[in-house]
This record gives sequence, structure tokens and C-alpha cells, in this order.
Amino acid sequence: MRMTLLMVLATVLVFGISTRADDAPKSRWKGTWSSESTGHKGPLKATIQPDGTDSYKARFTGRFAGVVPFVYSSKMQVTGVENGRVHLAADRKLPLFGQFNTRAVIDGDQFHATYQAKKDQGSFQMEKR
Repeated sequence: MRMTLLMVLATVLVFGISTRADDAPKSRWKGTWSSESTGHKGPLKATIQPDGTDSYKARFTGRFAGVVPFVYSSKMQVTGVENGRVHLAADRKLPLFGQFNTRAVIDGDQFHATYQAKKDQGSFQMEKR
């Protein structure tokens, strides 16, 4: 169950986005999350909205083990924009999980992110819906 929460939290942290010049991050996203540490995976959805000049608020929903639902919100900072790709980051201390770090890249309609926590690491892959 602890791994599940880490995965969910990571997903949310990864999906914050920004760049006023290219509002590509602002959208609804759908895809999957996957843990490299445990092999667990599941469906993932995110809604991303502007939350300041260079930040976005992301709300993630998904399932662990196919039946355990989760919801998580996170603020992501834009760390760069290069060749139309928006780079995002979130670093947050989570109760019971410790430091949770997420790095994401939005390239057009694709969202790719990695996350790392004390006992878990993995990725998120989503597309605009």
C-alpha cells in the first residue's frame, strides 16, 4: 500500500506544467504510471491548470492494483522551455514517504515524467485527451 501511495504521489507531482507562451501543459491528460522498483502499474489521468506565472496545479487520479483509487494534487514549476518542450519539476516532502522528486517533459501532446522517492522510482506516460 505504501508503494501505491508513492506511485500516486509521484504521478501528481510530475504533472504540473507551465509556460504562458505555450499553454500546452494546460489540458486534460490520460495514460499510465509504472514503478521500476516494484513492477506495479496502472491507469492515470491528470487535469492541469495555470497556478501563477511559471507554475501549474495538477490533479491526478488513478488506480493501483486495478481497484484501489487514488487522487493527488501538486504544484509543478516550469524549469525550462526548449525546442517547444516544456520542462517541469516538483520536489515535495510527503508524510510517510519522505522526499518525492518528479521531473517531466511535455512535448506537444505527450507527457513523459520520472519520479523518485526513498523506496520507489518509476515513470508516467500520458497523452492529451
